[in-house]
Amino acid sequence: MRKNLSYSISSRMRAAVYQAPRNISFEEVETPRVGPCDVLIRVTVCGICGSDVHSYKTGLYIQARQIMGHEFMGLVAAVGEDQRAEEGHRLGR
Repeated sequence: MRKNLSYSISSRMRAAVYQAPRNISFEEVETPRVGPCDVLIRVTVCGICGSDVHSYKTGLYIQARQIMGHEFMGLVAAVGEDQRAEEGHRLGR
């Protein structure tokens, strides 16, 4: 049984968006939709990975308008119908 969270999922979220080498903007973007195999995470803390720094400096392994980041912790905010995760569950250490 999935429990209801005390907050709703906004249609917009803040993100670090890569523009070009050494150029990142912080923008409001559309919150991803949750498909049947997806889990949406409400990020509570994040870090910067060395590969993100390399991409930021050189433009390698990244495309313009790509949302950066993959080192984060948070709470499960929404769960696709084919997933077993529970809303509210903490992810990360």
